[in-house]
Amino acid sequence: MFFTQSEQYDSLVHGQEGRPADYPVIEPYPELLFFIQRNQNINTVIYELNHLPGEILNLNDPIKISWMYFDENRNTTVKELNYIQKKLAYGYHHRVISNELIEFRFVSYDQMNFLPCKRE
Repeated sequence: MFFTQSEQYDSLVHGQEGRPADYPVIEPYPELLFFIQRNQNINTVIYELNHLPGEILNLNDPIKISWMYFDENRNTTVKELNYIQKKLAYGYHHRVISNELIEFRFVSYDQMNFLPCKRE
């Protein structure tokens, strides 16, 4: 089976081989970097920028990671990851490049590095 590029994108974003169509859609907001939705349930791991007062990036702990839990009515509860989740699965290591730029790698897969940066 062959897909056009737009059909392939639609397939990945709205179901089939990507996220199941019944999973909640996380609306973007300024602090949100990205999120991970697993195939075990609809709960979601959220990665957000961690700012100090005055919108200054916290260079000691630049990314805040939390679970977004959904109940049967799609109401949400947000909780921090536990120690094991941070150290073995969803946590990260980072390196400061400048006051506004960091490089990070997942603890579970450190072969790929990411450089989140501001969009103007």
